[in-house]
Amino acid sequence: MGCRSALLAVVAVSGCASDREQQPLGQVADPADLTGDWTTGAWDLYSTAFIDSTQIVFDNHIDTLYRYNWRLDSNILVLRDILGDELRPALLKLTEDSLVLASMPNHREPLRYSRCEDPARSLPSCGTV
Repeated sequence: MGCRSALLAVVAVSGCASDREQQPLGQVADPADLTGDWTTGAWDLYSTAFIDSTQIVFDNHIDTLYRYNWRLDSNILVLRDILGDELRPALLKLTEDSLVLASMPNHREPLRYSRCEDPARSLPSCGTV
């Protein structure tokens, strides 16, 4: 029975750590900090995000574009498609060069983006939409 108790304690600690990773930012994000081109560096469903002041376009570099109007509600990124359906991923991290969003449809893990398309800092191009 002692071994089971130890195993359950490990599972509980592991569960708590993943819960902390899913918490939104502690401070309120500035919408202007989101604008620009971002890449995960991987060829997956949401590999590139092109963000301007009103729209965000996710591109997988093959054949799919997801286009949304966006706004921030505290540190929740509210995405609205052309049909009016909303997604609400939490903004987990936002720095000058890093953006982390909570999971999106068909992508359970957080999306970790790096900024790109900045010739002044020799960052790579994300492509074009």
